[in-house]
Amino acid sequence: MLNDDQATATRKQLEYVLRKLLPLRLEVRAIRERHRKEEEELQERQKAELAPARNAAIATEKYLEVLLEAMQEAESNTERTDLQKLSDKMKKRAKKHEKALREWAEAGKKSS
Repeated sequence: MLNDDQATATRKQLEYVLRKLLPLRLEVRAIRERHRKEEEELQERQKAELAPARNAAIATEKYLEVLLEAMQEAESNTERTDLQKLSDKMKKRAKKHEKALREWAEAGKKSS
């Protein structure tokens, strides 16, 4: 157990330390607050600086989607055109074969 003189001395030492620590704690708190604000400002600046690039990326993505749709439609139209050409060729061949069959049938009738 401490005697009165030791207790008083210890109390005075604690008071001294607390008096010295309190301003330091306040300073540390102020520094932390300042750093937090600076970090927020930095993040906002970066966000503002990146906004045009982000908007450009979004616009580019939308443009590419539209371009892809147009390419797919063009490919589909090309396939339809190719099918139409093939159909036309088949019709021409069918007409030639039909004509040849008619001529052959007529030739057979004439020879009989």
